[in-house]
Amino acid sequence: VKASDSSELCKGFCELTGCCSTDWGVFQGMPEVQHDVVILGASETELQLLSELAVIKGDLHITNNPLVTLDGLANLTSIGGSLLIEQNANLLSVDGLMNLKTIAGNLTIRSNEALLDLSAFRNLTSVGGHLYIQNNMGLVSIAGFGNLAAVGEDIRIE
Repeated sequence: VKASDSSELCKGFCELTGCCSTDWGVFQGMPEVQHDVVILGASETELQLLSELAVIKGDLHITNNPLVTLDGLANLTSIGGSLLIEQNANLLSVDGLMNLKTIAGNLTIRSNEALLDLSAFRNLTSVGGHLYIQNNMGLVSIAGFGNLAAVGEDIRIE
């Protein structure tokens, strides 16, 4: 995270890269981020520092991480942009997203080889853009979208 002080934190683009826990610590206790957040190469410990985050006003990209779960995002309820979960080879579960209710943009879940199911999306009620689930070779179930009432664009499952 590149910011001159905490008052300037995430006034634009926030990239959280693994191995830099001191930078991640500024997110502790923060309930809302105003713009895009990219989580790249993060550990479970680093992700836990986001545990009080409830709202992301921009996009959330979770890409190329060694994470097994997304438990550190358990309080997240709303994403004002798109959610991309991509190329997380060890990710078994997205259960940390169990409280997510709305995504204003797209939901894309792509190329997460070990991902088993999507039951964590049981509280998701709306996706403003498209819903794409692609190339998740370990996926045995897409159940979990039972409360999804609206998708603004197309749905593609491959």
